[in-house]
Amino acid sequence: MFGLIDPRDGSLRERFERIEDCIGRAAIDHPDDLPLALRPSKGSGWPREWTELSGVVLVLERGSAEGRLRTLPSALGPRPVIGGGPLVELLAIHAERQATLEAAPERAVGRAVMRAATALKDALALPGQLRRLAVRNRDRLRLGLVDRRRARKHLARLIDTAPTERAATCREFCIDRTVRRLVRAVVLRDVARLLRVAEPRTSALAALLSHALAPNAAQAKLAAFRAFDAGELAAPALLLARECPHPAGAFTLSERRRAQEIRGLAALAPAPATDLRPRPFVRRAGRILYVAASARPWHVTGYTMRTAAVLRAMREAGADVVVATRPGYPGDRRDRLDAPIAPVTWQDGFEIHHLRDPADQLPPALRTAVAAEAIEGLVRRLGVRAIHAASDHVNALPALLAARRADLPFTYELRGLWELSRASRIDGFEGSERYRLGLELEGEVARAADRVLVISEPLAAHLRDVHGVDAERVSLLPNCVFDNEIAALPHETGNAVPVIGYLGSLVSYEGLEMLVDAAATLRDRGLAFRVRIVGDGESRAGLTARVAALGLADRVDLPGRVPPEIAPTELAGFDLVALPRLPHRVCEMVPPLKLVEAMAAGCPVVVPDLPVFLSEIGAAGAAHVFTSGDAGSLADTLEAALTDPDLRRRAAVAALERVRAARTWSRFADALAGTASAG
Repeated sequence: MFGLIDPRDGSLRERFERIEDCIGRAAIDHPDDLPLALRPSKGSGWPREWTELSGVVLVLERGSAEGRLRTLPSALGPRPVIGGGPLVELLAIHAERQATLEAAPERAVGRAVMRAATALKDALALPGQLRRLAVRNRDRLRLGLVDRRRARKHLARLIDTAPTERAATCREFCIDRTVRRLVRAVVLRDVARLLRVAEPRTSALAALLSHALAPNAAQAKLAAFRAFDAGELAAPALLLARECPHPAGAFTLSERRRAQEIRGLAALAPAPATDLRPRPFVRRAGRILYVAASARPWHVTGYTMRTAAVLRAMREAGADVVVATRPGYPGDRRDRLDAPIAPVTWQDGFEIHHLRDPADQLPPALRTAVAAEAIEGLVRRLGVRAIHAASDHVNALPALLAARRADLPFTYELRGLWELSRASRIDGFEGSERYRLGLELEGEVARAADRVLVISEPLAAHLRDVHGVDAERVSLLPNCVFDNEIAALPHETGNAVPVIGYLGSLVSYEGLEMLVDAAATLRDRGLAFRVRIVGDGESRAGLTARVAALGLADRVDLPGRVPPEIAPTELAGFDLVALPRLPHRVCEMVPPLKLVEAMAAGCPVVVPDLPVFLSEIGAAGAAHVFTSGDAGSLADTLEAALTDPDLRRRAAVAALERVRAARTWSRFADALAGTASAG
């Protein structure tokens, strides 16, 4: 049965009244199929979140085991959402919330007490009812009564275990019958919470063992989320389906969104479609829609800085560009900077459209379909003739679908592989289900694109060799600078003591701990120098502790993040820029933006011997090169550069020549204007 409400017909209240009539008729015609939680009671108001929606498609699924409303894309065609509001999902969420509240023990206790207050018979039966509720929820109640002092002793023993042995120790503790079962469950639960960031896979194991010892919805939720953080999909989805079938009432809003993401990704097929085959890239005069995953001023990162540079370069190449951010952005990002959000904003002279739908609590497959619908509507409204989308697949796949529906050329600008970045930070993530799914989706978008612009030659080789992307459709679009940003001569700082500098995000794969270790070696060799690490990130606390432990507080500064307009001033104060990235796969294929910026400023650079760095600096000695991952080699290379100013100057001159010859945006004007591929 389908009920269709025209979003343009009548007032909001009239539309809701027709929705109520539709549900009422369904209750009469198909009483066994209608979820009880959605039967409107007389005088009850509609959920508050419905008031923001303009249309509804009600799909009543006969024989549904969960008894809930859901969308049926195969029956509704490619556009399951009408009027811009996925009300079906909100109906399902409302049904889940009601079902969870009905089943909650707190609600059962409240009902029993209220009945006891109004009838003597119910008052006499109250002790028995409370006893039965206590037995039914025994483990949940008793977990909160565990002796924390006894648990703390076991927790300290597990945490003090060497990281390589911690997983085995957790397994042994789980079956240690000399410790009470609920004490083991509480200790393993605390281990899972403490190791969430440092050791995601051990955290997931501890959470799963804790749930096995004391199964309940809260334990299942913790186990599912920790397993998802570790890269798993099937296990957390199964846990949520079995133990938390109605998350809306039991979960917070952010937890509910996370549960939706887990379920959606687990159900998402690796190949989104078979009819997205690439076509010959054809020049089309007219406006280009550039779709970016994030933008300034809400995020100031290397990604958004490159976006601003690419847009400026496209405009200078003669392209007519209008910009859209990923549908849902920036409203769905909690880490955004405080700036006004409007449907259309202006940044650096560009008109930027922000599409509110889809909401980020939708399952990934439905979210992709709704996002594609929103982009297609924008394309037709603006008269766009081509679409250019930047990484990653979450941003690019809806743009690709919109391009195919509108019969427009599609360019994918691949800046990196987010799964490789995550694998460099999370032990054991590589090879997990989420890792494989993400890379396969990246490959699908690249294979389906009419043209792929890659940030480096090693990444282009990866697309050709691993994902089977046709070589003739892959072109280079590296990090570049504008001609007026290139220094005329190597810069001189005038520092009495040379400064080794780093400017960027503080994350593990940057190798900054190794830089601190090399600084300790140089100090022990009697060299005069200072190290200045400018930026912020997950590694800052560890770096601060390492500096203190090695007694380098008088040599190493960590001033934190600086505004983008101050960054050039910081760079100008460095005698040597250190980029000590570790030998992770992402570091072998994706170059940092700060490399070309330092080279263009005439500042000598120290880089690892990873393929992407060697490709960027060329063969003319444009940087000081050390063995990746080797702190001793880094210390030797830094010492050679610090003690020989002429060597630093020669490297800086070679770097300037390399940038002028191969890393200016003007050299890639044809590709940026959408007319041809750049070599």
